[in-house]
Amino acid sequence: MGLQIDSASGSITLLPENGSGNVIVTIPRAGVQTALTMATQAEMVAGSSSVIKGMSPLLVAQAISAVVSPSFTRAQIIRSSLIFTASYTGKHRIILIGGGGGGAVAKNSSYIGATGGGAGGVCVKDVSLTAGNSYYVVVGSGGSGNAISGSSNTSNSGNSGYTTSVTIDGTTYSANGGSGGSATFGGTQLAGASGGTATNGDFNFTGGSSGYVDGYGIRASGGGAVNLSGSVDLSSSGFVYNNSYSYAVASGGAGVSGPSASAYGSSANAASAGGTPGVIPAQAYNTFSYSYAESLLPLQLLGFLLTGVGGNSSSSTAGSPTGGNGAGGGACATSSAGYYSATAGTAFGGGGGCAQSYSGASYYQHGGGNGGIGAGGGACAIYNNSGGSYAYSGSGGQGLAVILW
Repeated sequence: MGLQIDSASGSITLLPENGSGNVIVTIPRAGVQTALTMATQAEMVAGSSSVIKGMSPLLVAQAISAVVSPSFTRAQIIRSSLIFTASYTGKHRIILIGGGGGGAVAKNSSYIGATGGGAGGVCVKDVSLTAGNSYYVVVGSGGSGNAISGSSNTSNSGNSGYTTSVTIDGTTYSANGGSGGSATFGGTQLAGASGGTATNGDFNFTGGSSGYVDGYGIRASGGGAVNLSGSVDLSSSGFVYNNSYSYAVASGGAGVSGPSASAYGSSANAASAGGTPGVIPAQAYNTFSYSYAESLLPLQLLGFLLTGVGGNSSSSTAGSPTGGNGAGGGACATSSAGYYSATAGTAFGGGGGCAQSYSGASYYQHGGGNGGIGAGGGACAIYNNSGGSYAYSGSGGQGLAVILW
C-alpha cells in the first residue's frame, strides 16, 4: 500500500525508527526547491568543471558537435605579432608555424661546405575560447642569412628562426624556429641544420632539416621545408657529396612532403632541383577526433594550396618554383663568374643552395635562395679568388599563425 501525505494543514514531520534514535525529516509546506544554474556551451565543451549544472538538449547537441566535428566558418591569418580578441565562445583551432632558419655562407681557397637552414616546427591545437577574452599571439621571424665579401677565407653561420606562440589559460603553445645552417673548411662531413620543434599541441611536428654536406670541393645544401606530413624526412633537402676538388655541388630546397634530391659531383658541377610537394597522409597520428591532415585542411581553404613545382637546377640562374605553394627553390652550381643564384621556395618550401668553383680573378656575386613561409634558407659556398667577390645565403621564411572558429 502506498503512503499518501497531505500537507494541506501545514508541514509534515516523519519520524522513522532506526534502532538508535529518531531521525527527523521535515518537508516544508512550500515543498523542496533548489536553484540550478545552467551550464554554458563553452563549459560543456571544456568539460573541466565538477559543479552540477543544468543542460538543455540543444546545448548538449551543440557541445557534442563542437568536440567531435568542429566546423569552422571564419579564420584570421596572422603574419606578425598582435593581440587576438575572440568574438565567439566555443571551439577554436590554432595552427602555429615557427620561423625558418637562415642558410650559412662561406668562401675558401680549398675545400668548403655550407648547409641550409632548418624549417620551423608546427603546432596544431583545438581549444575553447570565450568571446571578449584577448590573447597575445607572437609570430616568429625567420632567421636571416649572412653575406661575406673581400678576398679572405671566411664563413658565417645562418641565424636561427624565432618561435611562434600563444598563451591560453596559463598554457603556452609553441612552434619553435628552425636552426641556422653552418659551414666547414676541409673535407669533413657537416650535419644539416635541424628543424624547430613544437610543444603542447594536439599535433607537434618538427620542421624539415637541411641536407648534410660531405666529401671535397665546394658544397652547399638547400633549406628544409615546413613539415605538414608528420615526417621530417619527407620535408628535408637532399644531401650533397663531392669527391672532386675542382667542382661545385648543391642541392635544391625541400618541398612540403616532397624532399629535394641529393646532389653528387665527381667529374662535373652538379645541382638538384627543388622538391615538389607530395600528398599529406590522411591517417590520424593520435587518438584525437580528427586526423592531422584534416587539421591542416583550413590552410588549403585559405589559399595555401600545395600545388607548386620545384625549381629546376642550373649552371647559371636556377629555375624558380612554379604553379603554387609548397615547392623548394632550385639549386645553382657553376664555375663561371658573374651574378648567379639559387631561387627561393614558395610558401612552406625551402630555398635552394648555391655553389661556385670559379678560381679566376674576376669579380662575381652568388647567393642561396630564401625560404618560403616557415622554411629554411639555402646555403652558399664559393671558391675564394683574388677578385674580392661577394656571397650571400638565403634567409629563413617568416613564421605564421592561423586561428579558426
